[in-house]
Amino acid sequence: MSFNKNYYKKNKQDNNRIGLLFYSNVIQHYYKPSTILDYGCGTGHLLNRLSKKKFINKSYGFEISNYARKKAKKNSKKSLIIDNLDKIKDKSINLITALHVIEHIDVLELSKTIESFKRILNAEGYILIATPAKNGIGHRIKKEKWIGYSDKTHINIKSFNEWISFFKKNNLKLIKASSDGLWDFPYKLKNNKLLILKIIMIMIFQIVTGKLYLSYDEGETFIFLLKFN
Repeated sequence: MSFNKNYYKKNKQDNNRIGLLFYSNVIQHYYKPSTILDYGCGTGHLLNRLSKKKFINKSYGFEISNYARKKAKKNSKKSLIIDNLDKIKDKSINLITALHVIEHIDVLELSKTIESFKRILNAEGYILIATPAKNGIGHRIKKEKWIGYSDKTHINIKSFNEWISFFKKNNLKLIKASSDGLWDFPYKLKNNKLLILKIIMIMIFQIVTGKLYLSYDEGETFIFLLKFN
């Protein structure tokens, strides 16, 4: 499937949605990087949020979709939108974000991508990744109807332990793991009502503050903060 206008519209990824406020607040709370690369920046709305932060000196967006790249250039005019990481100098980036991107990349290609990250990330830099949480509570409740399975371009969905094993093989150390909470309503409340209510309350707090309290399996998405060994 081409990552064209129809793809972004169908998956509701063509607008400035609340999830981007959440990740923007997470970055501001924990990292405050001076240079950032949003890998798979889509239509550029997260970059637009981040490029307005006083602590950001330079922001890059990498995107393979021609449609999304053109939109990102309009939506985040302060950022440099590219389709080749060779345009970024060695050891020049403080933080790389890859939010709902790695599930679209097969294992071999993803390992090559991580090698590219190693080149451009400085010694104190971090990688922030978000990807569908296989075996997380959202998956456990909805099973085969889980949202992680709804996109045919999701070719690389793993459980938490499978991702940790993959990261170790690629010389990445896990610093923190969390989740985004539950947002793919409705959920069956039988035997889950109190747990779902608790997760939703914490999720709202996370969105507003950027502080991560949920466990890695308490939502639809794994959130990984990583650093090279």
